[in-house]
Amino acid sequence: MIIVGIDPGMSGGVCYLVRNHGVFFPIIEKMPEDDVAIMSLLETFMSAKAPFFIEKIPHFIPGKNIMGSQMSKLTGNQRFIYGFLRGRMQCDVVQVTPQEWQKAIKTKWDLPKRASLTTSQWKNALRDVACNELSLSQKQLPLWAADAALIALHGMRSHFGSGV
Repeated sequence: MIIVGIDPGMSGGVCYLVRNHGVFFPIIEKMPEDDVAIMSLLETFMSAKAPFFIEKIPHFIPGKNIMGSQMSKLTGNQRFIYGFLRGRMQCDVVQVTPQEWQKAIKTKWDLPKRASLTTSQWKNALRDVACNELSLSQKQLPLWAADAALIALHGMRSHFGSGV
């Protein structure tokens, strides 16, 4: 069984959780910069009929001053990937908001409120959770891959139940 988590951001990534003998192993890839490379990366796991979970980028991100060109890139990647997977590849794709996938880990891991942390502190806290959940070291899970890994874990739990 394979579950795919996608953080479509400019410095995001793709995390494939591959189940082997009851244990999930992550395969992590950095988000490519161009559309052809993105399609090539996603086609890698098409034959496995994996469900894809992609972060749905909100139109407004509170507390962040994001330029229009950056927001365009964020939402453009998300729309392109979603359209490619649903339309061309006919895959199951679930869009999840950051609030959805972060809610469960905040509760389970008793994370501090996002507003009380800098962006760097928040990203490090998320990576620590992902490392703990997947039994990885920080060297094995780069900071840019943490969101994708947590989205994949959220997808696994929401799709197959918390006992998986």
